[in-house]
Amino acid sequence: MSGYSSTTSSGKIGKLMLTRRDIVALAAALPVAATAWPKLALAADPITGPEMVMGSADAPVEIIEYASLTCPHCQHFHEAILPGLKENFIDTGKVRFIYRDFPLDQAALRASMLARCGGERTYFSLLGVLFERQGAWTSAANPMKELAKIGRLAGIGNAQFDACMQNADLENAVLQSRLDGHNKFKVSSTPTIIINGDKYTGEHEYEPFAEAVNKLLDGS
Repeated sequence: MSGYSSTTSSGKIGKLMLTRRDIVALAAALPVAATAWPKLALAADPITGPEMVMGSADAPVEIIEYASLTCPHCQHFHEAILPGLKENFIDTGKVRFIYRDFPLDQAALRASMLARCGGERTYFSLLGVLFERQGAWTSAANPMKELAKIGRLAGIGNAQFDACMQNADLENAVLQSRLDGHNKFKVSSTPTIIINGDKYTGEHEYEPFAEAVNKLLDGS
């Protein structure tokens, strides 16, 4: 895969189980983007959501993306690369695509929580809007207000949005995704793409990904 570095994951690493102290430490370590974010409290009916997947469970190739919603390179992947992968490989049953959260800052953490609040039906559509409008809500004086506006586009009212942002279990699930990525695949930057266990980093364009997938499909 020209222009990329690739390493194969070795060994099976069990799921990292977090204590509340671990979660608080990671959340506190995420940088705050020039705004104050609300302190989270445990919601009465926590929702953590399943893993977000596109494509057939029987697809021969699996692509995992670790991404942050405040990452411009992740935005590029979703706007310039993923549509081609979806049309040519995911929708045709050749690739199973899994999106996993790897928030780089508090704003990305909140946006990841919002995307999961709408459930599976609206998840990827809402994710697309968050990437499309990334420049607007990340640079706003009040990013939470802008995120609430985006939530309303997906039918998430103010009360549901507030409950979502106060959902400690949902926050933990997003942070768990980040920690799992770091521990299992040594993810340290976004986007990081895992194709059938191989990790690809570097400048992302469509053609090298298509080439890597086709080689796997051809068995070469």
